[in-house]
Amino acid sequence: MKSNLIPALLIAAAILGTALLNQYVANNRVKQFFAQLEQVATTKDANDQTEISKIIGGISKSVSNGFRQGFQQGQTEEKLKQLALRDQLVVKDVKLTDGSMKNQQRVIGTLTNTSKEVISDVTFNVIYRKADGSLMDVGDNFSNVRGTMKPGDELGFAFKRDLGEYNAKDEVLAANKADKVSLTIVDFNVLKAADAAKAKP
Repeated sequence: MKSNLIPALLIAAAILGTALLNQYVANNRVKQFFAQLEQVATTKDANDQTEISKIIGGISKSVSNGFRQGFQQGQTEEKLKQLALRDQLVVKDVKLTDGSMKNQQRVIGTLTNTSKEVISDVTFNVIYRKADGSLMDVGDNFSNVRGTMKPGDELGFAFKRDLGEYNAKDEVLAANKADKVSLTIVDFNVLKAADAAKAKP
């Protein structure tokens, strides 16, 4: 009986010893790892930066640059397309006329879509000047052409401009009249094919 018990105890002791040794080695490796991590996290260079802060800064900068470049490229392409289309919206026959009320002026004209796109809601910046070229007024609040324009379509437009109160003296209203007007297209919508098919002129 004793002869069988001693080898079994020796084997158990060997197994236990091996397990304890492995645990000690593992614990030491973990301790070494955390010690190295702490050193990397706390040791600073001449620029007062740690290795971790440099790595994080590099990753952040790379991600930020990627987003910025993608955004700028998208913006540039969109702007170029918008500018090219704007040049194909032709404004003609622009005139200043008397309004339906004595204290109003009207701007009338036509807009033609010579592009291959379906355009809607064109907005103008309108500049009113005296005969000598001096600036009188700028407006874009109600200066838009409602409706949808397919390729080749032409729309007439009319904008109103108030000269003052209705009961103001005639000479005051006359002094507030503009002699010249100029229009610049500042915005419009380009309809996608599916929306364009549903759009009404």
